[in-house]
Amino acid sequence: MNRLRVLLILYCSLAVASCRAQAASQPDSLPSIAVMDFEGRNMTAVDAASLADRFRFELMKTKRFDVMERNEMTIILQEQEFQKTDCVDQSCAVEAGRLIAVRKIVTGTVAKVGGIYTLNVKMLDVETGRIDQNLSEDCDCPIEKVLTETIKRLGRSLAGLEVSEAATAIAIQRGDASLFIKTEPPDASVYLDGRLMDARTPCTFENLTAGKHTVMARKADLQGVTAVDLTGNQVARIALSLGKQQTILRVMSEPSEAEAYLDRGPGKSVRPGQLTPAIFEGIKPGAHNVTLFKVGYRDTTFAVTLVPNQENPVSVKLSETSADRIKAQKKMVRDRKQRFAGRFFIAGSLALAAAGSAVYYLGVRDYTDALDARDFMDQSVVKAGPQYETKEKENKDKTASSKLKRGIGTGLLGVGGAGLAVGVVLWF
Repeated sequence: MNRLRVLLILYCSLAVASCRAQAASQPDSLPSIAVMDFEGRNMTAVDAASLADRFRFELMKTKRFDVMERNEMTIILQEQEFQKTDCVDQSCAVEAGRLIAVRKIVTGTVAKVGGIYTLNVKMLDVETGRIDQNLSEDCDCPIEKVLTETIKRLGRSLAGLEVSEAATAIAIQRGDASLFIKTEPPDASVYLDGRLMDARTPCTFENLTAGKHTVMARKADLQGVTAVDLTGNQVARIALSLGKQQTILRVMSEPSEAEAYLDRGPGKSVRPGQLTPAIFEGIKPGAHNVTLFKVGYRDTTFAVTLVPNQENPVSVKLSETSADRIKAQKKMVRDRKQRFAGRFFIAGSLALAAAGSAVYYLGVRDYTDALDARDFMDQSVVKAGPQYETKEKENKDKTASSKLKRGIGTGLLGVGGAGLAVGVVLWF
């Protein structure tokens, strides 16, 4: 028996040692990483921040990193009284990475010179302060292509994944085809194969190569896109009718079923937003603000730049909030339900009051008809006969109808008034 016990203890010890050795031999979990807002040069801070947001999303899609959300990073740095807006050098970024407790931190710059965008992205090791990767790419293209293609390539390259070959220069080769473009309304800027041309509609382009091309015209928030097949030694003519630019925004969150708001926030007088995953359609492209609200989690607001005529996905990881904030959130939800109940009572009560007034008016009209019939009977010399009997019956019917309708109308007015009082109390 003692030998069996000794063997069992020895076996358990060996099993524990084996499990520890296996755990030690396994690779670590995904390295934590944070992306600082990109520094914009000759471009707006909103556009630069939107490119950084898209870069975070592309890193998250690679599944090679545990990417910290921008909102979570901002909250931690604010609690540490760290001014990240002035953080542009390498040592400052490393210090920020240590404060938010990540292994890697990414900084970036976006510069625009003429029509060329230059992106430079650095991944720093927070522990050593050294540069792990330094990537750069130029794009002679619209900023929409920088957002959707260049950022994606840089994200995949940083994660060590296969990257498609970059088509950085979009040159218009010389040929013998011509293209005339007019738009309604006129005076629109023209993009030929993604390149902004130095002309406004109506305009003609010569010395173009034969073959298929894409033409896009823009004026303010109006846009038109078409494809054209050019033939050598001929002039192609196209007419574009410009319409409102529209796009789709898909908002996902972890956890899901958070209320999503576009360019507004939650409140006790605001209808609840769509629950994530949420889809916003028919939105004007450009810069927008998205707010996510879910009881138990921090209210999260972030900026997005929407590319026209395509789907723009955004994914956000929500962080838990304090007990005091949860209490305030629950109170806001209760107040919101109460206000909307009050609005329902007020609307319903006004409808009842309107119906009651109409019925009461019909009752008064019947009463007037009954009085007319009574006057005829009183003035009649002959108190008998078919005509007299008809007027007598009409008088009785109108009198009964008047009493019924006035009673119903009074009742509806009373119920409507009571409901209106309840609605006002709930509303205020």
